[in-house]
Amino acid sequence: MNGQLSTHPFAELLREIFNKSLSGTLRLDQDLAKAVIYFEEGNPIFAASNVRSLRLSEYLTKRSLASKSQLSAVANNRSDAALAEALSREGILERKVLEGVFVTLVTDVLKVVMLWSAGTWDYDDRTQLAESVRVEVPTRGLLLEGARKMALELVASRFPNKSEIISPVATAAEAGQLLPEEGFVLSRVDGPLPLDEVLMLSGLRELDALRVIYGLALANYLQRADWPTHLGGVVAAATRSGPEKITPPPPPAPTKKTEEEELAEFFERIDGATNYYEILNIPQTASLDDIKRGYYKLARSYHPDRFHSKSVHGRIETAFARITQAYETLIDTAHRNTYDARLAAQERS
Repeated sequence: MNGQLSTHPFAELLREIFNKSLSGTLRLDQDLAKAVIYFEEGNPIFAASNVRSLRLSEYLTKRSLASKSQLSAVANNRSDAALAEALSREGILERKVLEGVFVTLVTDVLKVVMLWSAGTWDYDDRTQLAESVRVEVPTRGLLLEGARKMALELVASRFPNKSEIISPVATAAEAGQLLPEEGFVLSRVDGPLPLDEVLMLSGLRELDALRVIYGLALANYLQRADWPTHLGGVVAAATRSGPEKITPPPPPAPTKKTEEEELAEFFERIDGATNYYEILNIPQTASLDDIKRGYYKLARSYHPDRFHSKSVHGRIETAFARITQAYETLIDTAHRNTYDARLAAQERS
């Protein structure tokens, strides 16, 4: 199975192989640069490249772990894996040291090919790694880091449908390795949402938001409804278990009311609200997280940018101005205390 990296980016191939727990060999070419990556049950266990700066001998000499004379004595045009075996067999380097170098080397190869936007790829599930060397690399972190460095235009091309549904992944791992903007976007997706709504809630420039969403989806923090399948004909060796497993998102709840009916109820509730808590539809005992959730729930449904009809846009802007005022008051502890004291005084009188 093969294709073009321009239409099948390596990051998406890596994600698919990882999620399907596939075993095999992926070869990539970009001009004169070549790379080969071996997988076992979805995990990249070894990678090599003909790029000189990504060869084992270069890593060993730069780290002063082996001299050029030592390497030339055993190299004999060997592959990186075969060179490692020879160095270990001759007692020049301990296997543990070589394994540590290989982790860095394989990770670097994956990082480099993650940025290849042109070239070809070929996947063969019958070819396995013959050498005994095996490494463990953080696939989730690699996918996140790769997305952060991808060209914005390439990322934007991966989202042709702005109505695509983006959903949270119930089994996603802890978000400790996320950047602040990634964590913020992830926190806004509390259920299946159209992509354009996620973009609006992100608070980021559209291209920057798309890159964040792409990285979160690659690393299985978010689920895209329209993920392209590049290796559809390859059968998974086993089903991945544990927190990396992707749980299909629940389908969006069916719409029971028309938009006109929902707007009418919304305006009626806002017009009848007597305090900021009623405007945000939260109790007076609400925590700061409750206040945030209440505000963002309203923003997803009733932000003025969602409505372009002149007949309702002005009224929506007025209503949302009250929502924003309520949120800015209650989210600030000092302002909220003052406001609560005023409400208590009104009730007493």
